[in-house]
Amino acid sequence: MADVKVIGLKDVMQRLRDAGPNAAQAAKDAIRVSMFKIQGKMSQRTKTGPLYSRTGELSRSFNSRVYGSTLDDIGGRVWTNSPYARIHETGGVINAKKAYRNLPGGPYLNIPASDNKTASGVMRMNAREAFNAGAFILPINSNKARYMILLNNKPMFWLVKSVTIKPRLEFKSTAEKEIPTLLSTINENLAKSL
Repeated sequence: MADVKVIGLKDVMQRLRDAGPNAAQAAKDAIRVSMFKIQGKMSQRTKTGPLYSRTGELSRSFNSRVYGSTLDDIGGRVWTNSPYARIHETGGVINAKKAYRNLPGGPYLNIPASDNKTASGVMRMNAREAFNAGAFILPINSNKARYMILLNNKPMFWLVKSVTIKPRLEFKSTAEKEIPTLLSTINENLAKSL
């Protein structure tokens, strides 16, 4: 998703090389702690604030790994395989592609209405379930949508052409904020190993 560049890394690596045989393990231990912290912060970030979790899928998708055994190949990585992560990191527009092509002006995205969400924002019923229960499409004249899917006189979905997502994950900045702590932990680990 995002690469983080560490300024002054060559100086840190030289200090590690000068520290002797225990330096690689000291660095690896520090990187492991930092990767775990970043993973935890990202997971927590998706549960609160602007990314209040509805299903927990994005939160559970963060992983971390430390690799290498020498100072030349040690590194760490935090990643997510969630298809939602990139758009929440960078922002963007999601456009309708296929659904509701038969409607004038289609295709449309179906956005769950508040009557179709639990208190935590999880969709209660998907569109197929709503139609199977007797829902129908109603044209409307609204700034919000061109159509709505109505069930028992309650809006279940708004049909819209696109949705704009603001950048709000802050994955890269979270990783960058961990760099001073990582360098401090490496110094502490080196001091203990000498």
